[in-house]
Amino acid sequence: LQRLGQIPEAHLRFKTAEALASDAQAKRGGEGGDDAHSENIHKRYEAKHVGYLQSTGVSSDNLNGDEFIMLETVSVVPPVFRIKGFLTQQERETLIRLAEPEMETSRTLADDTNIKQGSKKPPPRVSSTAWLPTRGNSVSETITNRAADVLQLDPATRFVSSERLQVLKYTQGGYFDAHHESTAFLNRFV
Repeated sequence: LQRLGQIPEAHLRFKTAEALASDAQAKRGGEGGDDAHSENIHKRYEAKHVGYLQSTGVSSDNLNGDEFIMLETVSVVPPVFRIKGFLTQQERETLIRLAEPEMETSRTLADDTNIKQGSKKPPPRVSSTAWLPTRGNSVSETITNRAADVLQLDPATRFVSSERLQVLKYTQGGYFDAHHESTAFLNRFV
């Protein structure tokens, strides 16, 4: 609907889908779904204070010489962590090389709304995005497995339940305004 220029209808349908997804999630909440998993992650990794360091218990494969991958608390409310030494230099270079031909201008729902309404407001996001598959490349698979280990995802379902790897490129002057990374419709558990 958005691509057809029916922005109000697209927005309405999205909000309806979001509400339905939220209701469905609430109904299965006691069945050990993503909410239960999210609670386990939040209990395991505490945001005691900004700068607080804690071990994930996941081997770092000699990343930065540490025994385990470490989390640093960046924000207590909401809990936000920086994962130190998560990628090797070689992995970063490989991701950049794989992403470069796939880069496209990053989009948001607000972009099309602003265009249709003739808004002069600056866009909510100025960056480029590439989505890389989690399988089919040893580096992507290694990174996906490492992330799944940190998040304690079931090895049998980690490639099914994870998103593709998102690579973002911000050039000078690039930005992304305040936004939600998760909604009832796109429910990211962490």
